[in-house]
Amino acid sequence: MAALNLSPACIKTLFAVEAEPNRSNQHELNGVAQLKTILGLPRRPFNARFSIRG
Repeated sequence: MAALNLSPACIKTLFAVEAEPNRSNQHELNGVAQLKTILGLPRRPFNARFSIRG
């Protein structure tokens, strides 16, 4: 099995207002400023891995 490069990495806990359409009209995730610090600017495509826990 190939090793995964998980650097940098982050954990984002979604709250109801971020994940459930009937709870909010919010169209963005909280914590975007911190993610921009990790991912950098300007916007660009990149590969990502997601894991659903809980």
